[in-house]
Amino acid sequence: MPPPAVITRRPVIGLAALSGSGKSHAAATLGRIGFVTIAFAAPIKDMLPAMGLPDEALAGAAKEAPHPLLQGKSPGSQCAASAPSGVAS
Repeated sequence: MPPPAVITRRPVIGLAALSGSGKSHAAATLGRIGFVTIAFAAPIKDMLPAMGLPDEALAGAAKEAPHPLLQGKSPGSQCAASAPSGVAS
């Protein structure tokens, strides 16, 4: 009979907070001590240019401005609706 499978548990840390509150900084700090960072909004950010949204609409203050291609919603609101940033070890 084979030995039982070993289950390794790794902590998962999810970061959710208001824009500018330091989520990216906290994720980078966790990354430096060995955690793997995963941006859950990355697939949305990848999809928006395919819909015709210019790259400059996805950065800085422009990502919070309403855009006609998104029916008056901002690119940032579309990314935030997908999921918060997360970190996994």
